[in-house]
Amino acid sequence: MTITLEKARELLAKAVETQGKGFVYNPSKTGLCYYQPLSVERALSPEDPRVKTGCLVGTALKIHGRMDLLDFLGSVTSMHREDKGQGGDLMDEEAADYFQMAQTHQDGGSTWGKALEAAEELAESLIKARSVEGGEAR
Repeated sequence: MTITLEKARELLAKAVETQGKGFVYNPSKTGLCYYQPLSVERALSPEDPRVKTGCLVGTALKIHGRMDLLDFLGSVTSMHREDKGQGGDLMDEEAADYFQMAQTHQDGGSTWGKALEAAEELAESLIKARSVEGGEAR
C-alpha cells in the first residue's frame, strides 16, 4: 500500500509517541541517521540515542510494516526515488517531502516533537496548495 501524505502523518505521529516529543535522536548534530537502531559498537557511546531506536522515519516505516527498508543508507528522498525508479510505490511525492522535512529537522538536532511540527507545517501547505489547484480555495 502506497504511503500517502495522510498515512505519513499518521505514521509519523505514532513514531513520535514511541519516544516522546522531547526525544532528541541526534544531539551531536553529527553523523548519519539510521532507519534501525545502531549496535553499541557503531555508536558514539553506549548512551547514544541511536542505540535506543531507529530514526523517526525508520520508526514510522517499521510501524507501517516495511522492515525491508531499515537497512537503507540514504535520505528518505533517495529511498523514494530509488523505489520509484524500480517501479515501486512505497510512497507518493507528498509523503516523501513530509518525511524528508521531519528527517532534516531530526538530523539537525531537533526534538522529535519539533521535527513533527515542521513536517505538519509542510503538510498544511501541501493540502492548501492542493485546494488551490483543485479550485477549492476560499
